Amino acid sequence: MRRKAKAGTFTWVTRGWLCAAVLSLPVGCGLDDKACTGLRTQAFDILNEPHTCNDDIDCVGSEWPGCTRPLSKRNRARIAPLKEQFVDGKCVEKPQDCRQPPEIYCKQGLCVFNEKSIR
Repeated sequence: MRRKAKAGTFTWVTRGWLCAAVLSLPVGCGLDDKACTGLRTQAFDILNEPHTCNDDIDCVGSEWPGCTRPLSKRNRARIAPLKEQFVDGKCVEKPQDCRQPPEIYCKQGLCVFNEKSIR
């Protein structure tokens, strides 16, 4: 013999659980690991290109991916949308143990670190 629920009780309980289940789902689940790795790979490919410059003002330090490296402002603009997709896609990057970067400047048309020589 089935027991009848009070009128309206069952539907409100069901609706409550249904709403809780829907709200607990992640909004915009993010990118999968393969897509995240692809974005990092594209950014590293840009970082590994020569960064040409005309003056010291053309050179900056990279903010992502990995540790700071010399980068031209033109190429930083190419990496910015990749970083935005990486962050918006909720991709996770392992923390890096980076040293304090030296000054970055333009030397013979390329952005480089100004490494101090030890004598």
